[in-house]
Amino acid sequence: THAVFSGQASRGLKISTENTLNNDDGVVYDAQTSTGKHLFKIAGSEKVRIDSSGRLLIGNSSSEGSGKLQVFTKTADALDILSFDDTAADGGRLTFYRNRNTTFGSNTKLQENDSLGRIDFRGMNTEGTDDYEIGASIRAEVEGILASGSGDTADMPSRLMLFTSPGNSAEERVRIDSAGNVGIGTTSPDAKLEVAGPQLRIRSTDNSSDAILDFYGSNTSNGAIIRSFGSDGSAGHFHFRNASNSAMTIDSSGNVGIGTTSPTEKFHVYQDASDNVLALFEQNTLNQGNLINFKQTTTGPVARTAFIGHGGDATGNLILQNSGGLALQTNGSNTALAIDTSQNVGIGTTSPSNKLVVNSAAH
Repeated sequence: THAVFSGQASRGLKISTENTLNNDDGVVYDAQTSTGKHLFKIAGSEKVRIDSSGRLLIGNSSSEGSGKLQVFTKTADALDILSFDDTAADGGRLTFYRNRNTTFGSNTKLQENDSLGRIDFRGMNTEGTDDYEIGASIRAEVEGILASGSGDTADMPSRLMLFTSPGNSAEERVRIDSAGNVGIGTTSPDAKLEVAGPQLRIRSTDNSSDAILDFYGSNTSNGAIIRSFGSDGSAGHFHFRNASNSAMTIDSSGNVGIGTTSPTEKFHVYQDASDNVLALFEQNTLNQGNLINFKQTTTGPVARTAFIGHGGDATGNLILQNSGGLALQTNGSNTALAIDTSQNVGIGTTSPSNKLVVNSAAH
């Protein structure tokens, strides 16, 4: 084993494991006075360099950007953080420190909106001026005012933001604030998850599975479910459930079912209990009627409107109101009683000519 030490005023210091100064086949340290560089070579290949600006370069002889540590790589990892410890919490970690004081060793607490650190992902763009543009970014900032006092208050309220770039510059997409609220498309989420945008989509990646949105309180057995079926032959059905019961279904034809998962009409109510009341329509305004409106629209000259309910006066009379006549039919479409637009009443006839016309073979 050989070691050669050479110090020259014009060159600096060179240390080599080989027996001659100009042989770099071994391990070589070369400090160059003229360039201010420190080179570390193994078997004639440079591995590490400290340049004149104090940047530590690993894997390359020139720097890119202003980073004090630059690792150049192609197929291998640039940085591995290893931890060998039998304590559960002692995994590898990467820590960012921030102090508002500009003098090392002196401390000044941070202020609201101060950066705690960021990770930028950059890519080369050769259009115009060659430059590494930001494509995405992860940033942490102080959110709120730090506590004051003489005690050791472990207080650092913060927010975390995720940025991506649609083109010219990176824009914030997701924010987690100091309360743990998550905002997508908004910088001020007021709930655990707030999405600001024209569309929110929940998609099942398995054709045999359903897309499900669950709502639960502290008791997970008494929640509510919104489910879009796709696994049981009822694809396109939209189900609202409370606990294990189906409350409402909207099928692929737009039919709405309450109490049934297979509505046969536009609005289908099914009751499978002792209560014989299927629907309640309640009006809480004094002297205001409570009517159900039936309307038939048409592109022609006639449009029909009918109402059923009670009036707004004190009598509370039952009202049957129609823009045309009224008919009471039995056994299908057989008209038993008819009232025309002139208020003529016909029994056994659909065209009464007087106020009361009875047409019957029996008297």
